[in-house]
Amino acid sequence: MGGVPSTGLPSLPDELAGLAEGYTLSRFPYYETAAKIYRLSSDDSVLYLKIIEDQQTLSLERESSILKWIDERVPTPNLLYYGVQDGNEFQLTTEVTGIPTYQVETTEREHTVKALGEALRMIHSLDPSGCPIDNRISNRLKQLQENGVDTSHLKDQPDEILMFTHGDYCLPNIIINEGELSGVIDWDYAGLADPYADFASCIWSMGYNYGLEETAERWEPYFFMVYGLDDINVGKLAYYRKMMDLFP
Repeated sequence: MGGVPSTGLPSLPDELAGLAEGYTLSRFPYYETAAKIYRLSSDDSVLYLKIIEDQQTLSLERESSILKWIDERVPTPNLLYYGVQDGNEFQLTTEVTGIPTYQVETTEREHTVKALGEALRMIHSLDPSGCPIDNRISNRLKQLQENGVDTSHLKDQPDEILMFTHGDYCLPNIIINEGELSGVIDWDYAGLADPYADFASCIWSMGYNYGLEETAERWEPYFFMVYGLDDINVGKLAYYRKMMDLFP
């Protein structure tokens, strides 16, 4: 990979190294979780490489399995490679061109919130048959408890309607291009769950990026109108928000 600094980059599996040949690699400058993210650029394309080093649980395997299962039924990055070597996980995907929805101009927010509602309705409409990940409340709480997190305040579980969900439906993960949906990225938390898991993430993210007052007055009602939900279960929304806050 021309111009690639080797410092901090683990040895790549042979197949992945071949796919990355001819690309210039740089660290992606935005927020990361457990994964280190690299941008691979050439004259005619851009790819993204995620690496999790010394990982005990295969979180990139979860996202890769979801991308395979979606199989282009929703606009997502194309999965080019997933593998494990020396305890390190590697995932290579294509770029979704455009800008994340938190970066739009103030005058474009109405059109953007419309795109958010329409995209989420499309995700939730997928036939969930064969979905490889089950994120129902009991499984999520078990995961938290195994990591030593106190979940005692989440005992009163609401009824669930299971469908396919993104699981982290925040504005940085929804990409638009010239005002239209370009794709949805970062499917690490996707799987079967209640749609309120996504509602809670999206409403929180709109409030964080567009302002709490403006979101409460304009964007939250408009988002639900576009999505097609008239009767909002406020208690259920609050429950998923509390559970969301416990995840890193």
